[in-house]
Amino acid sequence: MSQSNLKKEGTLPETETREKTEQADSSDYDAAPTTQGGKFHAVFENPLANVPRDQLFSDVENFCRKWNLMDHIDTFKKGALVSQNKETALDLSELDDDEREALRREKTHKWSQPWALYHLTVMCSVAAAVQGMDETVNNGTWRFKILPYSEGGRFSEGMADNITGLVVGAPYLACAILGCWLTEPFNRYTGRRGTIFISCFIAAVASIWEGVANSWINLFMARFVLGLWIGSKSSTVPVYAAECSPAPIRGALVMMWQMWTAFGIMLGNIMGVAFGSLEPNLAWRLMLGSTVVLPLFVCAQVYYCPELPRWLIQHDKVDKAFRSFKVALTLEELDQVFSVPTWKHASYQIRNTVWHLRVWIFRQKLQPLPKLHEEEDMKA
Repeated sequence: MSQSNLKKEGTLPETETREKTEQADSSDYDAAPTTQGGKFHAVFENPLANVPRDQLFSDVENFCRKWNLMDHIDTFKKGALVSQNKETALDLSELDDDEREALRREKTHKWSQPWALYHLTVMCSVAAAVQGMDETVNNGTWRFKILPYSEGGRFSEGMADNITGLVVGAPYLACAILGCWLTEPFNRYTGRRGTIFISCFIAAVASIWEGVANSWINLFMARFVLGLWIGSKSSTVPVYAAECSPAPIRGALVMMWQMWTAFGIMLGNIMGVAFGSLEPNLAWRLMLGSTVVLPLFVCAQVYYCPELPRWLIQHDKVDKAFRSFKVALTLEELDQVFSVPTWKHASYQIRNTVWHLRVWIFRQKLQPLPKLHEEEDMKA
């Protein structure tokens, strides 16, 4: 008997019935795209939209139990309910008045964000300025022809021009050949912050190397090393800003990369003019070496920014991902923090530099540091 006859008689084989049942059971979390004429559309359904509340709560409980987050199970349940239907979230009886007000403020006060987000924004802006400055700070050296091989008769004019082109294009050559391929593995194994730290640290080292170079080969090598991390920095910083930003202001915070890269381009040209009137052998070294300041600032600040929760979850560090979400301080804690003088903040950061290097660079497991305001309370 053919399968079509079985369907007409309502006697589908047991295997086909079981397959249909399994598909129905697994379809609760499927993000099924709408189709028309066999083509997929970009709009997907909410994977939680059709999940029964009992099953939703059961899955939340299993998740919290698996990752030792049972102390926060009520928060996760509320979050699941809000994610299930954002349009009616304010009508949920499980939410209190403060939580409803917080949901409203996400739309009515889109720039009212935790201070850590603005700290992250400053760090990303300076990283963008590093990119722009690295690209243009060499303009003054070529414009005024004050590099060691520009004069003196060692090279012909044509050969000097060829060497200049090679040295100028060295960062982009390195980025195209090798640097662009380093972005994905370094983001996978060191995270966004690790990639930003490494790229800016190499930029600082390369800047010093450029300033003390004693031959065009040495200068070429310094700029080639600089180029290995230009691509990683320029692709990681905007993504990091986007993934840490709430949707209403995400576009604005991502576009700051272009604005502050242009600011860095301006700084690079300013350095060329500022040092252009000095003794030639000193002028070009100061121009190229002046780019060391901004990447060091980024290196000092990046690990005070929160790690990307998505990266932590991908590496089965769900508890750390949850803590990364909780980056906002209460008003009482903010009062305590801002009551501490600036020199104490600086002393606290310098004193704990070794701890940060051991934890974030060498990946050692140490006891967490006490917060500055808590340390002050203990001393009192």
